Amino acid sequence: MKKTILIVVSMLLAGALFFGCGNGSKKSAEGNDTLKTVSAEKEKKILYYYDPMHPWFKFDHPGFAPDCGMELVPKYAGEGDDSNIITIDPAMVQNIGVVVAPVERRELTRTINTYGVVVPDEKKINDINTRVSGWIEKLYFDYTGMNVKKGEPMAVIYSPELIAAEQEFLQSVSFAQVSGKSVTQPDALIKSARDRLTFFGMSNKEIDELQTTGKIIDRVVIHSPADGVILEKNIFEGQRISAGQTLFRVANLSHVWILADVFKIDMPFLKIGSPATVSYSSAATYKGVVDFVYPEVDATARSVKARISLNNPGLVLKVGQFVNVAIHSSISYDAIAVPAQSVINTGLRQVVAVAIGGGKFEIRNVKLGAYADGYYEILEGLHEGENIVTSGQFLIDSDANLKSAGAAMAGMPGMSMPAQPTAPSSSGDQKDMENMKGIEINKGADSSTEKTKSMDKMDMQDMQMNHESHEGASQQDIKKTKPNEKTTPAKPKPGHKHDVNKMNMQNMKMDHNNHEH
Repeated sequence: MKKTILIVVSMLLAGALFFGCGNGSKKSAEGNDTLKTVSAEKEKKILYYYDPMHPWFKFDHPGFAPDCGMELVPKYAGEGDDSNIITIDPAMVQNIGVVVAPVERRELTRTINTYGVVVPDEKKINDINTRVSGWIEKLYFDYTGMNVKKGEPMAVIYSPELIAAEQEFLQSVSFAQVSGKSVTQPDALIKSARDRLTFFGMSNKEIDELQTTGKIIDRVVIHSPADGVILEKNIFEGQRISAGQTLFRVANLSHVWILADVFKIDMPFLKIGSPATVSYSSAATYKGVVDFVYPEVDATARSVKARISLNNPGLVLKVGQFVNVAIHSSISYDAIAVPAQSVINTGLRQVVAVAIGGGKFEIRNVKLGAYADGYYEILEGLHEGENIVTSGQFLIDSDANLKSAGAAMAGMPGMSMPAQPTAPSSSGDQKDMENMKGIEINKGADSSTEKTKSMDKMDMQDMQMNHESHEGASQQDIKKTKPNEKTTPAKPKPGHKHDVNKMNMQNMKMDHNNHEH
């Protein structure tokens, strides 16, 4: 028996030594693995530090994020930048309506939509004035807007000043004849008088006729210098006029100018030579070219005037009329451009969703250039031929942000996910449920409810008995009244009603205390 005991004890000691050595070797192996991991992490090169909540913010030193105060997370060399790449099931891609389009090179044209005003062509405006003073004796055109032809008489002026100049000329000619000199010889006196008549507006033909006939022309006829429309008329019949006064303003409106207002946001794209479309209704449009940009800014509208020259057949465009103007300014002839709806502009960054293939999408930062006719010029971030998402990119971007934030927070201290509770086994479920405290609480609540209902029923019975006793006392008082006596309604005893109400309040108070218990 003793031998058997010794054998058992020796076997137990040997087993204990064996398991102790095994655990020691296991712990040493685990320690070696930990050291290897630490040394491997030390050997990794840190590329940069990033904000775990906003991984697109990168820093070259450790610290805390300036926006949310979270500790910056290091980014090691060799780690895949999967925070901006997400995978979506093809069925889900179809359900959310993802539309993909290739990145292409295109000519970008910025259309400047604005308004303009029709004005006369300044090179086709003629001011008609007189060189002599006098009185308006006759008007051939007595209101504005009338059409005139070149050479047509417009007004007749009686001018004593012109008559005096003609008489002086005739006297110089007579003096030359008396002195025996030919009138055809250059004489200083005759030349001076002739030049004066020319200054007053007389033609050489009229002067020669005056010299031949000796008949003084006492009326001056004003003729139209060109075809056009009378825009201004500053005289009336019988009015006295002075030398140099403007009588009429005539403009040829077969060719007009459009002065378009271009505001600050569109000024960098305004160029001389850009084609333009002018319209004043849905049916009538005119094609023109920007031929001049005025150097000053309008003080009222804070805009720059761009001039567009147009032919105006039939005088359809009226002076002072407002028109719609579209100036097509070319920005780039060969630019990588994407539709404007494909760019997500958060104010801090501009990103697009690039379709990699196989249900994978990358949220990529881009640098935008000019905007023209619904397209953004891409300066950095995309290449020709890549596919981008033009519809549904907001859902993809939000999913990528959630993924990057969740991945960054999962590795932070104190951010581990709680363990999920295990479901109860199928065997004995009913028995386990009956033993739970929640069932006992429900049972207690049911018993309390039944107790409350019974107490409410007792209170109602007490109130009914009080009411019947009160009615019985009233009936007895009525019977005691004699037949010949005038009956009066029985008055309740003072304080009786008060006592009933007091009893009811006490019953309600007891009921409330029972509910609380």
